[in-house]
Amino acid sequence: MLIESIDMSTSSLLPLLSIVGPTATGKTDIAFLIAQKVIERKLASGIDIISADSRQVYTGLEILTGADVPAHLHQKDTGDLAYDFYSTDDQSIRLHGVSIIKPNGEWSVALFHKLVENILAVAQKNNRLVLLVGGTGLYHQFSLDMKKGQYVAPDEKWRIEAEDLSLENLQQLLQEASAERWERMNNSDRNNPRRLVRAIEVARAVGNSDLEMSPTSARPRHLYLGLQRDFSEIEERIKLRIEHRLQAGVTEEIKKITQLPETTTDALSATGAQEIIELLKQNISEVETRQLWYLRERQYAKRQLTWFKKQQDIKWFTPDASKSIIQFVVTELS
Repeated sequence: MLIESIDMSTSSLLPLLSIVGPTATGKTDIAFLIAQKVIERKLASGIDIISADSRQVYTGLEILTGADVPAHLHQKDTGDLAYDFYSTDDQSIRLHGVSIIKPNGEWSVALFHKLVENILAVAQKNNRLVLLVGGTGLYHQFSLDMKKGQYVAPDEKWRIEAEDLSLENLQQLLQEASAERWERMNNSDRNNPRRLVRAIEVARAVGNSDLEMSPTSARPRHLYLGLQRDFSEIEERIKLRIEHRLQAGVTEEIKKITQLPETTTDALSATGAQEIIELLKQNISEVETRQLWYLRERQYAKRQLTWFKKQQDIKWFTPDASKSIIQFVVTELS
């Protein structure tokens, strides 16, 4: 159930705060520190933390995706929200977007937008601060405003038909359906059958109208707080994190997931999943698994840095500048 956004003056709303940055910078720890300080200073009646990570939504992949839930948070029924969440006993702090759908479930930036809209509607009624935490840049970008084309549902009949089409056929069909959409695609997208199929799907449904943004009813200010470290430090933290996840049983976790029927390719596209699968098939050694996983994580961190550095409205901090971070948040909420 999606709760409609309430109609109230945006000047009275608490801002939406995005905590962004590349992987392994400590975003989640900072989010809970902010939550604690905001509650202590009574700047909000409660905090809703939303994981802006496109893979932490899947159940059964908690080790691989680092979907760590603090011990003092417990799972709660949906109540007036659309998905289950984790919460302190007094519900002063809630954690959303973690382990909420099965590995064969559908998830997208559009569904994430609806999740945020739903949580914001409830938070606005109760003077709660909403924090978006994670490295999936599109989730932050479209948390408040959504391209209409993102709401186009999958056309299963078309997707079955597309399985028999060549790359060249798909490219031609997209150019016929929407020359503008074709021109906006980069070379990688133009040679990716899955993305071409989706682009044709959307073009047939809405043409180019998805360029028009569809805002939520009550739109708060959107603040961005970025965390950055020296890249050499990020590299070392990635290595340590991989080792921790291997020790925690990620190999067995992936083994169980691959034995489930209809596990989606999206669920298994998380960094490390394919490397573990190759290890289970005995195609690579444990040493190679670590090396390949590390390389993928490092490449992902580089892409995240490139994405977020292009955003002009991010206030950047180092994770150890906790006093400055808290002062920034307090100033914005006061």
